[in-house]
Amino acid sequence: MTTPSGVPNDTLRAVRISLRMSQDDLARAIRRAGDAANEPNEASKRLV
Repeated sequence: MTTPSGVPNDTLRAVRISLRMSQDDLARAIRRAGDAANEPNEASKRLV
């Protein structure tokens, strides 16, 4: 598990925006991917 660093990730933000995803949409997709990989996570819109 990773810890939030407090530093913005401009690349991740650019990809999220290009996919027209909100922070909540991205967090939901990350949680689904974690569940599918049998590695649940607590991604939230505040952390992505």
